[in-house]
Amino acid sequence: MIRRLLITVFSLLVSVSAYSQIDTLELRERYKTLNDYSMLGVTYGVNLSNPSFNPVRNSELAFFPVNAGITYTRYGKLFGYMPYFGFQASLLYTQEGYRFKESKDDGYTDNILGAYKASMQTFELPVMAHLHFDFWKMKLMANVGIYGGYRWKIHREYKDYIAQESRKYTDSFHHNENRWDYGIKGGAGFAFVFDPIEIHFMGYYKYSWSNMHKPDVNAWTLEHDDMSKYYYRWTYPTNIVIQIGVHYQLTKRTGRSKAFLKNAAKEEVMRMLKEAENSTGEENPVNTENTSENEENIGENR
Repeated sequence: MIRRLLITVFSLLVSVSAYSQIDTLELRERYKTLNDYSMLGVTYGVNLSNPSFNPVRNSELAFFPVNAGITYTRYGKLFGYMPYFGFQASLLYTQEGYRFKESKDDGYTDNILGAYKASMQTFELPVMAHLHFDFWKMKLMANVGIYGGYRWKIHREYKDYIAQESRKYTDSFHHNENRWDYGIKGGAGFAFVFDPIEIHFMGYYKYSWSNMHKPDVNAWTLEHDDMSKYYYRWTYPTNIVIQIGVHYQLTKRTGRSKAFLKNAAKEEVMRMLKEAENSTGEENPVNTENTSENEENIGENR
């Protein structure tokens, strides 16, 4: 009994000493995979569209309430030791387009194929580099990368005075309009982290490098004419995207903050205590057996 007590006290002293002397570098090495984890999430947002026109046209910001998809995020270290990076890939279904406003001078509303407004449904695949800074139960984030997409459907809206015969492309693309889209995308935001769930709030700016129509066509009819041979015209979509996402951590999130290392040290002490208790428990049965054997030998001698 006294021996067990002495072993327990000795184990406690060793554990306390270990807790105070645990090598921080050793723990950092053990948990060097800072934020090396993956996430899968769903996102939803809205688009604010206003293409860049040449020549300049009287357009305004158009609101489109659909920007939804799934996102995969992989966190990792840059060059093996900079733990603030990762990459993100998404598959999105979005709406974007354009809207012309009425001129205050003469009441004229610009148009393309007679339509003052168009909404395009697109599939988009962005791949972006990811930068993040974690603190408390939050993180700050920034993304930048490229995207590719396909303009799947279109719907045009007309003023009442536009003749019916001018509405032949209400729900179809003109043969001089481009369907494939690609460009640059970047943004920033913040997140709340409740392991294993993260809630992200992001804002993006997206600029297309794909002209919505061929450059050597009439800006209103999209047909070739004499002027289009010398004066190129283009329409490059631009979008502001406001997005919220709910993400699930597929693998365990780790880090090297002071709080994390403190918890790791505590876990190390508890592990050492458990090992000490197990070794003590293994020795005592042997001593008990030896004591019983000695008592039997004494009885036989008598």
